[in-house]
Amino acid sequence: MAFAFYKDTTAVRVWSTLAVHAEADVRVLTIEPVVARGSEGGGLFLGPGTSSAVVLDNGSDIVFDFVADLTRVGERIGLLAGPGFPCNWNAAVCTRQRRCVVAGFVTVDRAVPVVATDFLEDEALVMAGGERALSMFDMRCIYRP
Repeated sequence: MAFAFYKDTTAVRVWSTLAVHAEADVRVLTIEPVVARGSEGGGLFLGPGTSSAVVLDNGSDIVFDFVADLTRVGERIGLLAGPGFPCNWNAAVCTRQRRCVVAGFVTVDRAVPVVATDFLEDEALVMAGGERALSMFDMRCIYRP
């Protein structure tokens, strides 16, 4: 895994590659290059209003790829690709103050990439001033045999 940070911008690139040789008897079920969960001491904080941010998906929950939707974080959950609300390929999460994160996958091979978000108040980190972070911000590739 590699990380790239850029001068004069807040962009970060995470590059993850897994190579399994044909002769190896290994089955990969999930790769999670980014995991930030309140239950594990993490989270995503965009500033004031993060707990009521909205997520713009590119389809959701793997099978609902025919429509993009705008939803308040924490209002929907995944039925097939949970936990959290899984957005297909990429997602944009924004507060009313226009503080945003755009995250996603450029390319994958034999996987279903999702960006999952959630807000569960009892799991969310409390930040300075009493604001809360998202309780989940995960990027994962799900491999289905």
